[in-house]
Amino acid sequence: MIPALGLLLSTALLWQQRSDLQYLLSSATSVDLGRPGAYHLERAAASRYATITGHPGPEVSHYRHALFERDLVPLLEVPVLVDLPHGEVPPRAFGPAGSRDQDRFPREGAASFDGRLEPDVHEPQLREVIRYFIEKDELAAPGVRLQTPHVWVLTVGQRPWHLGWSVLWCLGLLGLVSFNALWLLRRLER
Repeated sequence: MIPALGLLLSTALLWQQRSDLQYLLSSATSVDLGRPGAYHLERAAASRYATITGHPGPEVSHYRHALFERDLVPLLEVPVLVDLPHGEVPPRAFGPAGSRDQDRFPREGAASFDGRLEPDVHEPQLREVIRYFIEKDELAAPGVRLQTPHVWVLTVGQRPWHLGWSVLWCLGLLGLVSFNALWLLRRLER
């Protein structure tokens, strides 16, 4: 009975990680979503490695994910929210040389970002932040003009074929599924 419950539980947990596995095994070539004045959000798709260049908004929203602090930065003129490790503001997003104000980004100067792309429907905990940035006119609302029904979240630092915690977690779950399946098969053979 316990191997059957273990198999069921580990399979369910592995099923929840399917988007992480899909992204892990996806192409390492990034999809270019464009730059100011020439965005191509019709190329956007869930669990894709993507690159975009844009003007970061003046405000940053901080949050904690597991043990890590992260920053959410809206891109002006496009419905893309950039999710960065806290304090890792790209150099091109800073103001004049030597000024490093990590809580405010200048409106001038574009920055390039690359990472994992997910639609806002996969990130329901961000709805309030997205609504706030749209109301403050720091994030474009999705629509036909911008060729997307979603606000996209680009998580910087996540690349396909990169060994990280999600990969180790999925491998552990796969090991549990295999162990429980073998144990159950041995019990059924007796």
